[in-house]
Amino acid sequence: MQKKVLKNGLTVIHKKRDSETVAIQILVKAGPILENDKIGGISHFIEHLLFETKKRKAQQLSAEIESLGGVINAFTAEEVTGFYVHIPKKYFKIGLDILSDVIQNPAFNKDYIETERKAIIEEIKLWNDDPKLHQWELFRKALFDKHPAGRSAFGTLESMKSITKEDLVNYYNKYYVPNNAIITVVGDVDDVFNEVEKKFNFAKKSVEIIELPEQGINKKTELIEKKNVDHTYFVLGYKIPTRKEKESYIFDIIENILGYGISSKLANEIRTKRGLAYQVSTDCLTSKNFGYFSVFLSTDKKNIQEIRKIIINEFNKLQELTEEEIKNAKRSIEGNFLIRNVDPVQLVTTINVWEFIKDSSLFDSYINEINKVTLNDVKKVAKQYLNQKYTITMIEQ
Repeated sequence: MQKKVLKNGLTVIHKKRDSETVAIQILVKAGPILENDKIGGISHFIEHLLFETKKRKAQQLSAEIESLGGVINAFTAEEVTGFYVHIPKKYFKIGLDILSDVIQNPAFNKDYIETERKAIIEEIKLWNDDPKLHQWELFRKALFDKHPAGRSAFGTLESMKSITKEDLVNYYNKYYVPNNAIITVVGDVDDVFNEVEKKFNFAKKSVEIIELPEQGINKKTELIEKKNVDHTYFVLGYKIPTRKEKESYIFDIIENILGYGISSKLANEIRTKRGLAYQVSTDCLTSKNFGYFSVFLSTDKKNIQEIRKIIINEFNKLQELTEEEIKNAKRSIEGNFLIRNVDPVQLVTTINVWEFIKDSSLFDSYINEINKVTLNDVKKVAKQYLNQKYTITMIEQ
């Protein structure tokens, strides 16, 4: 893997891979965590709007990539916004040209703004209506309280209706600059740094550094939302160390043991032995400025108290783990890491996120860091964090 920072401050990474396709992704260091109530959802709004440029209408842009058999898409995460193409490698320069057009030449056409505003408002309504999706909005809001990590990527219906074209242009000009972005290319292509430099030639600007507050300590919290649902949708979780801290690797081990697959401890106790839920899973998300660990499931309301006791009991039983169980978890994590990153889009995202957090070289050292985790590390961290100071959210009848 090679990395170079261009004169305009743009960080470019190339991971050579023997493949007939190439994935290109640009990650902009801007997301909901930087927003406020007035412009809530603006990062996601801009993600939509950048697919119409001064040179290409949205349909034309998509058709150009799809005519090559490729894919173009984007996403908004809590701290970053990403745009990518995945195409046959012989069309590398075309993909780069289209992606550079997306990032550097947004049209911000009034009609397109209003069309996408309507689409996002419908997306918010859809998300709110689906308890499997809405449970995460509810959980992050309860867990992080006033910390910006609890912000919804969509904002609110009120903020989406009130964001102006001026707001959009100002936000774009503030964050969509080369020294606030990372481009990673995965594939068997040549002269990557020169080709990127030719296409991404926008000017460097100063970027305001926003100091984010600490996450704060865990507090016992319970939030229930009433909806017309047959099942109760349940999430129990904690704030945990960020990815910059070594404890995050320990939580990867804990997540694997408790919630990876049907053989995991929680799935075995809740589903296999007792049939209390169809699916039981864990989610461990560690980013640059926040982290959380959660257990989630849906079940009949009458099962909730029993399930809560089982979950806490399994947390406590982590003190009885064996060296063999830690070894098995490490092997599972390594295998999953390799399988997941066979997908070039997943790989380009993973590399970019590591670079955003600290340095792309951490991608190559990830498994080594996992293998450094000891049985005592797991027991200590589990005891410190997985206690009675949890946040629970439920959507129920």
